[in-house]
Amino acid sequence: AYAEFLLEKYYDEQINVNQAVNLTAYVISEVGKMDPNVGGTIDIIKIMKDSIENIDKKLIDKILNELNDKINSMEKNLKDYLFNNIVQENTKKE
Repeated sequence: AYAEFLLEKYYDEQINVNQAVNLTAYVISEVGKMDPNVGGTIDIIKIMKDSIENIDKKLIDKILNELNDKINSMEKNLKDYLFNNIVQENTKKE
């Protein structure tokens, strides 16, 4: 259910294979934070028409580190907006 939620939110039919690898790493990582049955090392295999490639764990770690940096920044901005803009605007209307 967790993975389905994230995939419905972020999947796009126009993504390329490398973008799909990024999305896969993100979804597995996030599901692992919510589901106690998911965890450990993330393994991703890219299956193409004429090849199969095991994605290097260092690349997966790099993807997740970059995503986590961006996500942390976006979450801070969202919290600031939620608590400093929306709440103040609603308070002014009362």
